Amino acid sequence: RAQQQRALRSQSGDAHGDPTNASGATGATGAGGSDSEEDSFRDDDSASDVVSPWDDAMPETIHRKCTNIVWLLGFLAAAVSLRTYTRETFGVEPLVNIFHMRNFDGTYCGMRGTWNKPFLFFCQHDGKLDFTRTICRSTCPNASDTWTTCLTRQANASWIRDTHEEQDYPSRPFMAMVCEPDSPALAKQIARWTDHQSPISFVASVVRNWQVIACAATVSF
Repeated sequence: RAQQQRALRSQSGDAHGDPTNASGATGATGAGGSDSEEDSFRDDDSASDVVSPWDDAMPETIHRKCTNIVWLLGFLAAAVSLRTYTRETFGVEPLVNIFHMRNFDGTYCGMRGTWNKPFLFFCQHDGKLDFTRTICRSTCPNASDTWTTCLTRQANASWIRDTHEEQDYPSRPFMAMVCEPDSPALAKQIARWTDHQSPISFVASVVRNWQVIACAATVSF
């Protein structure tokens, strides 16, 4: 009879399930879930730590490719234009004309024979500058109470060595070569004259507009 009762208890336990075994199974399942989550986190970390092939590259070994092709084409066009301008300018006029101006008889101011007279000065008459009566001076006049000896021109447009005195006008050195008048009206005459002198027209425009060029260079960098 006792054996029959133990057999009945055993069958009842199997039918209702062993709580110990159930909890063990549940724990195993939970542990398995935790392991799978940890594996997924570990995979994410490993994916984020993937090393780029360029991270350890050196300048001489890194893979390169051409970029900004449009800007490169613009640069090449500007370079060709500058080369053409330079060839046309210096192919006609000697390079010395950029640094020294010539007086009425073709002598360069500030060179042989006129070392102490580097500035080209334009005599004036009745408020107009005479660009054919140019002389070399050691300094630019800064007042109108002085006089300069200028050449006299004959009626047949030929020059004679006869001279006369012309009143000076306030001026300042321009490009270390020319005496530029302080008067806006006379300065405009100088500007128009330099525009027709191909070797110095480019240099003169740079000197007059250096603020704009400096601002553009600053913005570009």
